[in-house]
Amino acid sequence: MNRPEVICHMVSTIDGKIAGQSFAEEGLRPYLEFYVQTKQKFETQATVYGASTAKEIFVGKDMEAFARPSQITDDPDYICGQHAPYFVVAIDPLGEIPWKSGKPDGRPGLEDARIIVITSSQASKEYLRKLCKMLDSSQWPLET
Repeated sequence: MNRPEVICHMVSTIDGKIAGQSFAEEGLRPYLEFYVQTKQKFETQATVYGASTAKEIFVGKDMEAFARPSQITDDPDYICGQHAPYFVVAIDPLGEIPWKSGKPDGRPGLEDARIIVITSSQASKEYLRKLCKMLDSSQWPLET
């Protein structure tokens, strides 16, 4: 069985931020370029982001979060676009990221990537329905 390899390769500012305006500072450019060059050497198939970072990078930190649930779910997993050259994985336990599309907008080089959203049973049925419709698949729900 082929098991995934997990490589923790991160860059942050002194205040612990991993995204945002602080990365636009001119003095950081050589360090960020080194970070990207090192990341490319790993030849990874995915990058994982927490909910706050994914929201800030891909939909904008000022976007209002998806409305809180009227009803939580215990539906089975939904899988869409299993075959892609690269994946952006967002850990969004409460189902709050207001995605604009099924692709990770806002990052050059990720035009062909697909989004994987990992939620918990605390994500609302409304959020999951919206996510599934946006990803446009007839494969939901999928038993695992």
